[in-house]
Amino acid sequence: RQESVLDPGTESQITVLMFLPRLRRTKINVKRFILKTLLQLSLRVETHTDAVFFTCIQGEQERKEFNRLLAEAARQQNNVPGQDNLQGVAMCVICLNQPCICVLLDCGHVCCCHTCYQALPQQYCPICRQRIVRVLPLYQV
Repeated sequence: RQESVLDPGTESQITVLMFLPRLRRTKINVKRFILKTLLQLSLRVETHTDAVFFTCIQGEQERKEFNRLLAEAARQQNNVPGQDNLQGVAMCVICLNQPCICVLLDCGHVCCCHTCYQALPQQYCPICRQRIVRVLPLYQV
């Protein structure tokens, strides 16, 4: 068995001195790795931040567009001539624009305007599909 001539503290100092160049290189590599990782993470955070910001802006634009369309619909509804006369009158189930003025017999449904009745491809009620035998005009006072 061979005994060391150096005291134990000196041996560890020599070991550190032998590996010092390697530790310095490793230290530089670790610094590079950390810097590279931090840069990548920073870019990811920036990308996600941009995506969230874009989504917020897009949502705000959609909200503004919705409010604009809502206001426009309200204006158009106020400008419909004779709308007061149409309150409580059933609208045509086919075109949804004109009041129902046709009584379909034999079923008795009042569900369409005269124009849509004439345009029906087959003479069947659009509600119950029963054959239309006759049509009566509906007069409202």
